Amino acid sequence: MEELSIGEVARRSGLRTSALRYYESMGLLPTPRRISGGHRRYDTSVLDLLRILQMAQHAGCTIAEMHLLVAGFSSDIPASKRWEHLAQKKTSGS
Repeated sequence: MEELSIGEVARRSGLRTSALRYYESMGLLPTPRRISGGHRRYDTSVLDLLRILQMAQHAGCTIAEMHLLVAGFSSDIPASKRWEHLAQKKTSGS
């Protein structure tokens, strides 16, 4: 499986490396594998996750809401139900 450096993930996603490190520190991204020298190596699936996070950010979601979206549900809950729950929570103000 292909692994990407943080620079390559940044280039492909259009985000800065500092944003990727911040997302990682906030629990929005899985902890990448580290190689010698502490260099991060990400699975290519992180690019899909970043697209979801960018969509959520453009929709006005907070970091806490983005965390709920990507880590606050059982893995068997489909993405559509996650978005629906988040939208209901945002419109109800709770």
